Amino acid sequence: MKIENTSKFLKTLQILPWIPSKEEKVEFVDLQKKYGLGESASMVYCKYHTDVLASSNWRDIITYCKDNNILYFSTMDFIYQACKDGLLTETECDTFISDVIRKGSKLPVTSLAQFKPRLYYNKTIHSFERI
Repeated sequence: MKIENTSKFLKTLQILPWIPSKEEKVEFVDLQKKYGLGESASMVYCKYHTDVLASSNWRDIITYCKDNNILYFSTMDFIYQACKDGLLTETECDTFISDVIRKGSKLPVTSLAQFKPRLYYNKTIHSFERI
């Protein structure tokens, strides 16, 4: 249900089947020895398909992503982008941040104004840009 709701909210989200190649399967098995199932599958997919990895678990993914030139985003990057694109107001973003922290999850800031993004998606040119 969450994926369906997210899909409706983010109209550009697509759910695609993944049939990994032999090389991808070998790398996936190796990664699974160190990381979780989801992180391993996501990292391998993004490496071989030049895609963007979304994860709130940077501790597990950042080195692999940097070593393999995989673009990665955090929850805060998405919140920032939603505000920049006018999908959420800064107040709504701050409420979301507060709710996440109150429920026991960790975020690097307590308000959107404190967040300094590395990049953002420019919809006009369909490209990521450094800030």
